Amino acid sequence: MWEDPIVKEVHEIRKRLAAEHGFDLKAIFADIYKRQALLGDRLVSPRKRAEPETDRGRQSASEAHSIKGNQEQGK
Repeated sequence: MWEDPIVKEVHEIRKRLAAEHGFDLKAIFADIYKRQALLGDRLVSPRKRAEPETDRGRQSASEAHSIKGNQEQGK
């Protein structure tokens, strides 16, 4: 079976880091936050998600169905 070398490397690093911290999640995350703080402004802050646009000249499926039903009733 083919093995993705990148996935393999990620799994190996994960196992190594877990072993280095005694498989203790609190210790692993403390190390992650410490490393993150050392990077400072090199990290990108997540932005607030854009609000979905409500009207782009399209109808939702329920709107289209309701309009079609109203047109059929008027025949």
